[in-house]
Amino acid sequence: MLKKQSPGRPGGNLFIVRPTAGTPLDGPRKPNLHAFWDNAALDTFSLPAIQALAQELSRKRPSRQQIAAPPVRWLDESTQLARDLVYQAGQDDTPEPPVLSDAYKSRAHTAARERVRLAGFRLAALLNQLYDRP
Repeated sequence: MLKKQSPGRPGGNLFIVRPTAGTPLDGPRKPNLHAFWDNAALDTFSLPAIQALAQELSRKRPSRQQIAAPPVRWLDESTQLARDLVYQAGQDDTPEPPVLSDAYKSRAHTAARERVRLAGFRLAALLNQLYDRP
């Protein structure tokens, strides 16, 4: 577990991680936890991949309660995710940046997709409400 900072502080930008054992740590942009999570929902970034993800995620509608939850609930969900998963990237306090395990990456991929799915439906509901659409 990454213990040097708590969630909500400077965040994952300060946590250098290695998505694979071969990830270089030199260079101008070191791999960090924030960047890893920014990219966790997709394997590749292309318009067809984004369109396929949107179609996949729109097939399973969240519950009405999930969609109607107030934004403060969204923050609570994200905080809980940070505690339960995001900041569990390393298993010890060694000074070396942790290599992210396949299990961690798989859980991150699933969680990121779920957050994107909820965000899409919630945004649609807010826009429909704003423009008085059912």
